[in-house]
Amino acid sequence: MSGNQGLIFFLPCVVDEMKQMSVTMRTVMTMLPYVLGIFTIWGAGFSAQHTGERRWQTAAPILFCGAMLVLAIFAGGHIGWVIAFFILAAGTSQAYLPAFWTLPSSYLGKSAAATAVGLINSFGSLGGFAGPYAFGYLRTATGGWHSGLWALSGCCFVAGLLALGIRSSYRKISEHE
Repeated sequence: MSGNQGLIFFLPCVVDEMKQMSVTMRTVMTMLPYVLGIFTIWGAGFSAQHTGERRWQTAAPILFCGAMLVLAIFAGGHIGWVIAFFILAAGTSQAYLPAFWTLPSSYLGKSAAATAVGLINSFGSLGGFAGPYAFGYLRTATGGWHSGLWALSGCCFVAGLLALGIRSSYRKISEHE
């Protein structure tokens, strides 16, 4: 949630600093990731449902988002590449959600899964505060957005690796359940 929320809150600010583009073009560039997000969320959910794989369906979009943020940093002054990497990062930043929310009930009982969802939401909310706060602090302290993007990408990599660490003892959920 730190990387996800930080990206959601600060992507418009980062794109707004790209003064080479018109205001209309900057608005479109801020909107495109979320149009892509509709398809990545649907595709990830569809894939997780049909394959039964939850761990990789959770980790892969998070790791991909982190990688795209790193590539956006390295793209530097190449505005086209930076925009493409931001669109891909933000467009996949929420694709983990369909598989992720099935994890607790995949291997826990009903009351334990409900408790897990509550804990996940509590810690996720803290991360949702910490990510944007850290990005804003680093942006103010350094005068640029690169250090904030490094922090967000680091959060994505840690989250993706933690998701891969979950035991994969899932069963394929049939369409009749």
